[in-house]
Amino acid sequence: MKRLQGFTWHWLGGLFWLWLATGVAQAQEFADFGIIRSTVNVTLRPADYSADVTATLELTNIAKQAEARTLTLRLTKAAQVTSFTVNDRPMPTDEKKQPGGDTAIATYVAELSPPLGPGKNVTAKLVYTLTYRESTNYAALTPGDSLLLPEAGWTPFIHLPQSSHGPDTAPYVLTVTKPTDGEVWSSGTRQEAGGSISFTSSLAGEPWLLVQPLAPPVTRRFTPASGEPTVVNVHGTRGLPEESSRQAQRLAEEVARILGFYQSLWGAVPVREFQVLTTPRRVVADRRSPELRGRDFDTDRAIRYSAPGVVVLEAATLRRPTLDAETVEWLTANVAQTWLGGQTRLRGRGWGVLADALPAYLTAQYLQQQYGAAAERDFWLRRSFAHGRLAGIRVSQQGFERGIDPILTLQHPALPDYYASLPTKGALVFRLLERLVGRDTLLAAVKSIVLDASGVATYDMLRSRLVGDPPDERRANFFKQWFEELSEPDFVIGVPVKREDGPGWSCALRNLGTGDARLPVVAVTDKGEKLTTTVDLPSKGYATATFETSATIVSVELDPEKVYPQVRFGYDRNSKQFDNDARPEQRYAFGLVLDAEATLTRRLKTNETEAQRQAEAESLLRAAIAREPGFALARAYLARILAFQGKGEAAMAEITAIRQANPPSRYPLAVALLVEGELAMTRQAYDQARMAYKAAFDMEAGPTLDEQARRGLLSSEVAAGQSRPPEEDIRAFLATMDKAIRAGTSKALETCFIRPDTAKFVLGIVVSKPDAWTTQATRMERLDAQRVLLDVNVTVVSATKEEQSGTGLITLRRVGNGWMVDRLDQFVLSKR
Repeated sequence: MKRLQGFTWHWLGGLFWLWLATGVAQAQEFADFGIIRSTVNVTLRPADYSADVTATLELTNIAKQAEARTLTLRLTKAAQVTSFTVNDRPMPTDEKKQPGGDTAIATYVAELSPPLGPGKNVTAKLVYTLTYRESTNYAALTPGDSLLLPEAGWTPFIHLPQSSHGPDTAPYVLTVTKPTDGEVWSSGTRQEAGGSISFTSSLAGEPWLLVQPLAPPVTRRFTPASGEPTVVNVHGTRGLPEESSRQAQRLAEEVARILGFYQSLWGAVPVREFQVLTTPRRVVADRRSPELRGRDFDTDRAIRYSAPGVVVLEAATLRRPTLDAETVEWLTANVAQTWLGGQTRLRGRGWGVLADALPAYLTAQYLQQQYGAAAERDFWLRRSFAHGRLAGIRVSQQGFERGIDPILTLQHPALPDYYASLPTKGALVFRLLERLVGRDTLLAAVKSIVLDASGVATYDMLRSRLVGDPPDERRANFFKQWFEELSEPDFVIGVPVKREDGPGWSCALRNLGTGDARLPVVAVTDKGEKLTTTVDLPSKGYATATFETSATIVSVELDPEKVYPQVRFGYDRNSKQFDNDARPEQRYAFGLVLDAEATLTRRLKTNETEAQRQAEAESLLRAAIAREPGFALARAYLARILAFQGKGEAAMAEITAIRQANPPSRYPLAVALLVEGELAMTRQAYDQARMAYKAAFDMEAGPTLDEQARRGLLSSEVAAGQSRPPEEDIRAFLATMDKAIRAGTSKALETCFIRPDTAKFVLGIVVSKPDAWTTQATRMERLDAQRVLLDVNVTVVSATKEEQSGTGLITLRRVGNGWMVDRLDQFVLSKR
């Protein structure tokens, strides 16, 4: 992710002034380039952790009047450039210094003589060698397991993420010399000829590739009512268990249904085959898949990427017992890229609104259509919770603002919270837009830009189609307020009182934040009758809600569905003035769960027992469930408390409710499976416990939960007499590995460790060589034909003679005829 992470905050100040100077920029046009087509040839040399690349770009000057006198290309600094030509003319290969530029990106500038006029084309070619001695989030070159994604900047590009141009997508041809181990995949039509494999993508995209030892795919044919069928292929690594084939079939069927959903919106699927690839490369982390797991956004383990006609998922997807809600939502949002971004290029200011916010909104429509109203409501609740979490951390513990929610049309992938913020708040804003213009009108406008004859879609095109000409003032103000300005409403409502100037009741409303809103206000009478009115509440202003009733109003609440993306949804536990929007005070469900989490993790108070603390948390969770009966996270935590209290049947009732959700949310399901395993252990149902613990671990719901599930799995297997000791060749390798660690030299370690994937561990050993290191494997699990997972006990004597011991997980990968360490995980060492 270095290409994105390297864009530091000094870019943002420049972006702000560029925004202010939009009018000046429009008056003074500058030359700019667009990519017509790219051709990339790659020869992988994984034994050296490198690749030789030749990239040829066909470019055009997209300015209307300005001539181009220079051409600037950017490339990762992991590349050593040996040749740079423009129209076959040699250009300097030295890097150009860019004031305040990204330290991970090199810039190459070519002088064009004569200058290139508007609409004229030019061909640029770069020849270079990529070397990754440490695997990064988006780039890794190792034997049989390589990955090069666009975010690594491994092919030349023109526009930075801050640019309103949009990503440099175009049709491309990628040719890769056939690797000796593993299969190579990318977007487009795959052809194999001689010793090379080529991919021809007619849709707009950025070159990328994946190399894995993949098994024959599980296929599902999607046949539309009209048009040609599309085949969905799900590729897993070789040697997966039989249960994975059933999960692959479920995955293929889900993708086929999603393709059908988008075809009903935008017409025929623009690819004849849709590929779903899985990778065990867990070093990859993708900010594109923000998921709410307990109290944190833990995206370090989410291994996902999407391109037109292809999605890449973590290998654990095929080991799970079911498809979870987060995976279904991610698939739905990212399959849209085949049309929105692939068939139609995204350009202009606010292109991210179309790329990431709009597909997140459309995901809710798919869930409602396929799974019903409950699934759609759960989706919107989790989006509201996620937005509230993000808003709640705007002020960090140090007391300064992070500014994670800038103006939607100014969001771009270089911002640290882009993939958590834009799909979350953006989806909520599109739901508001739907309520203003109507769903049919909104979907028709989206369809018109997706199918526009120009092949380009922009935010301004969507805006103009919905605002109209002459402009509808209310719609124009909506776009200005929610997409083009910073609006952060914060609504509160007062206690209902009898009106003095007429019959009925009234209550005062206030907007402590910014942004005009038209809000529903719901009142409940002492007879249980619900009364609803709508109130216009201005930015930083006041309003009054009135109810014509002779009954006594006992409670009121505004925006009960939390349609508006407010600054606070009851997340600020330190605020006693306004907790939620109801009177009498009634906590919002997620705030109650956060308080329950804090209660369970804090230290015991003076004279407090663990049972009392559990009872306090139980009270908070039951209040949350009463507020939102479908809140799976609250039910999962409640199941743990009930199990702790010895109330097995009550705990199983909560677990059953979580498992019956369709589809279930991943983190609550993992917690439920963990509790199910614990309950089975108390009944001595060891086989059932083993299966529950294994399923909980395969959910990959976060390091803490994974570690608890792993401990339970080990203990249940021992109790059931089903221990899985390592085989002889594995024990022999571990002895060799221990010897290499004790030697402590790079040369010795590189014979046992895949250096790019274990670089930090190897460096730590070289810098501080231990006096002794002993690894004993207690359990072995075959992940696939190439990988095994080992539970190990480790004893270490440091250079200072301090002895430590602990446990951990080691993943071994077969390279050639032997084993090498692919990953070390969850090591916990303590003094003996």
